[in-house]
Amino acid sequence: MFFMRTARIVAYLVFAVGILNVIGGFGYASGIIEQAPLPNGDTPPPIRTGPMIDKGMYMAAAALALGTLAEIGMTLRRMVSLGASSDRRLS
Repeated sequence: MFFMRTARIVAYLVFAVGILNVIGGFGYASGIIEQAPLPNGDTPPPIRTGPMIDKGMYMAAAALALGTLAEIGMTLRRMVSLGASSDRRLS
């Protein structure tokens, strides 16, 4: 049960970070979010938004898969525990 709960928490966190990557990538690409200048006055190197969006989408998809597997595991655990308790009542 520990690993299922941990997988569920990790899935939520990875999903949130992935969505933030996607939002940040679109924000930088559209110009809504601008880079701050470096302390010495130089301009920072440009951010590559394509890989940033791709990475965010991959993270969100992996988090959905992990969350789905965790939910399946928790449901199976509940079903097995309910089945075992009903068998004990019959005996």
